[in-house]
Amino acid sequence: MDPRAIESALGADVENAQNAQDLEAVRLRYLGRKGLITAYLHGIKDAEPAERPRIGAEANRLKLMCEALLDARAQALGGAEGNEHYQPPVDGALPATPALAGRRHIIAQTFRRIRFDHHPAYHEGDEGQVQAGQ
Repeated sequence: MDPRAIESALGADVENAQNAQDLEAVRLRYLGRKGLITAYLHGIKDAEPAERPRIGAEANRLKLMCEALLDARAQALGGAEGNEHYQPPVDGALPATPALAGRRHIIAQTFRRIRFDHHPAYHEGDEGQVQAGQ
């Protein structure tokens, strides 16, 4: 199937979606296991080796466009903003937040304590205040 035909049909289907169930049906029609974009991507194996990068790039562009259109339409329809039970999915590929990252290794903690205890910049002066920069 021609990517321009997929693109125009996708735009029309997303625009005609009236609720979340319609959007899910559109998502499955284009991005599901037997979806149009998935079928277009599987067509790479039958293509000439010189055409494969172009087809792959076009399929990826269609996928990203489909996801963007679906997200925009979901927001226009009210999406997940009004649902207090909705939690966005967790992406395991992203780094953990500092609060969840754990703690320093015990040897690193020991070296920090040694430096703090024995570094002259952290010793108290005569007035009982910390002196800096000696």
